[in-house]
Amino acid sequence: MNPIFERLKEQNPLQSPLLLVGRKKDLLLEQTKDFCRSLLKRKALDHPDLMFFSVESGSKTYSMETIRLLINEASLMPFEESFRYFILDEVDTMLPVHQNALLKVLEEHPPFVKFILLASSVSPLLPTVLSRVKKFFLEEIEEEKPRFPDFSRPFSELHLEVQNFEEKHSFTDLNNSAEVMRNLSNETLQWTLNGARAETMHIKKKHLFESLYALFHNQNN
Repeated sequence: MNPIFERLKEQNPLQSPLLLVGRKKDLLLEQTKDFCRSLLKRKALDHPDLMFFSVESGSKTYSMETIRLLINEASLMPFEESFRYFILDEVDTMLPVHQNALLKVLEEHPPFVKFILLASSVSPLLPTVLSRVKKFFLEEIEEEKPRFPDFSRPFSELHLEVQNFEEKHSFTDLNNSAEVMRNLSNETLQWTLNGARAETMHIKKKHLFESLYALFHNQNN
């Protein structure tokens, strides 16, 4: 089992909500289930105080019905244990509407509820969700972060290079992103936020790349 789980076992009681991030999602799920069962007095596969939620069968994301069920279950007292453990698998597949619906229960859940969220990437998650969870990364992820482009280079070279950036990374992952964002003009920021993921406040790199490149050259010409 990953050492992270050994560290979590030392917490008494377990923090909540937690976000566990790992690339091997099947292994992450199985280890999380085993970890939660190790916290239960009665070791049972179908323990009523261990709840599991995932994407809808045949779908790529959660359903609102599942979200409502989760919220309702979180209001119920434990049946046998001191705590109820809720495992939310693949939360990075949730649409913004699902994530927003969970905000209140994540922040104001009863003390007997322990939320453990699982994801393979933090990029699709809203900043409001990320601010409410304690994050643990099961693998070293520094190599996932793309390098900030050198905007002084010709646009043709940069455009070719940026195609190699993985779209799963949000701009917030980029080095120096905070400094660059502070220097953005209102017009450029608005132009960038008009990208396809504007509603999630995660900026597509291709939109940001083009707007920052234009801003850089306007300031230096």
